[in-house]
Amino acid sequence: MSVEREQFFNVATAKQVFLHAKHGIVFPVDPLPLSEAGMYGLTPLIVYGLTMPGVPGCHLRFAALDQPLPISNVLADIWNSVPMLRGMPNKLRISRALAEADDGFVQKLLSHGMAVTLSGTKEKSHSGALRSCQKDAWELSFWGRKEALSSVDDLNRFASRARNRQYLLRTPAQREIAQAWEAFHFETPPALHVDQLDWKPGSWLNSWENSAVRGIQRSHVVEDHLLRSLADAQEELEDIGLDEFAFKTLCSLIHCWPGGQKSIAAAIGVTVKDIQWMISGKAELPDGKLSKLLALVGMGIDDRNGYMEAEGPCVLIAETPLHGIACYDSLNHGGDLIFSIDAVPDRGMPDPSWHYLCYMSYDYGLNVLMIPRGSKLTSAMARNFLNFNGTQKIPAAIYRDVVATCAAICRDPESNIDAMSDLSSRHVEFFESIENVFPIEPRR
Repeated sequence: MSVEREQFFNVATAKQVFLHAKHGIVFPVDPLPLSEAGMYGLTPLIVYGLTMPGVPGCHLRFAALDQPLPISNVLADIWNSVPMLRGMPNKLRISRALAEADDGFVQKLLSHGMAVTLSGTKEKSHSGALRSCQKDAWELSFWGRKEALSSVDDLNRFASRARNRQYLLRTPAQREIAQAWEAFHFETPPALHVDQLDWKPGSWLNSWENSAVRGIQRSHVVEDHLLRSLADAQEELEDIGLDEFAFKTLCSLIHCWPGGQKSIAAAIGVTVKDIQWMISGKAELPDGKLSKLLALVGMGIDDRNGYMEAEGPCVLIAETPLHGIACYDSLNHGGDLIFSIDAVPDRGMPDPSWHYLCYMSYDYGLNVLMIPRGSKLTSAMARNFLNFNGTQKIPAAIYRDVVATCAAICRDPESNIDAMSDLSSRHVEFFESIENVFPIEPRR
């Protein structure tokens, strides 16, 4: 595949990320028109997004709307801090609105030998990059639910780390493009930094407001750093896909969660009896607790079908075959797996108490299902687990990291999603390479 060394760059006001003087960074569930932000004491932010065409996700930076950053400085920062971008590209594509707002950054890029081109009026790829930029900005709310994001600087530091977690390639074409970029030589970015603003902000930054719903009643939920619509939580979640299948998935996740129902109840502020009554259908959780539960166990809305599903990444314990298999089926997303293996170390002895069934589907991080050795599932993995590759040796250091991470999560189950995201990020190159060593066929 021939890949051009080109990147897309977008600038806009963030429609679902704002700054609050007391609560720090706040993520509205619904796009919030800037004219209404003041009602909640929220400061609008500018989001800068740099994208590699054909590869999912954006590299983001943020600034307060009344304190914009020079584009030259933003680009230099991203190019110098993200190795996968291989430094400065040959071509940078921008929107016509941004080109008209130029006050020096375009000439500065041209002077260093970079071509700057404009996206066509009917070109979907560049506008799609802007939508991806806004989407990735809001999704930081999920990656950062345990982070104390009190300022724009905190948000920028976190966005840099979270981008590495999100960098999971879904299709062969995406992986081929990424490999082509890795083969490029590193083009050292020039000294682009400037002291004065090199572009002119304007109303074009807020063009998304034309389609935003206005006048929605909202309430500030401090502990989630979200701005939610005033509506019954159960009805809202049903509207976005908590159907019977998703509810059964949630129940299986609860049964397999490290620390059990006691740890879940403590994490979301309810009693064990509340959890048990919800599972049995006798009663709903108290107001606002169901959304906390979904966030804790890593269930979210699939952009492709609009329904709630398990996303992970997480560690689960198959204490019973029924719920262990159900969780595996939910988290493998139809069997479209990069790999599914019973991991053992290439040197030394494996854990004598547990099998570590490691599996990862495209666009998601690593999941681990801990299965007690000698249990009913031990002798029937190939039959019960879709696209299971069998026992495979992995580097002993990575095996130890998997075991240590699982042990840490069992001591602190509330860290499950974040700790597994970090594990996926630490070994992303190895996990993605397993596909090439042990190819499998996705479920048809």
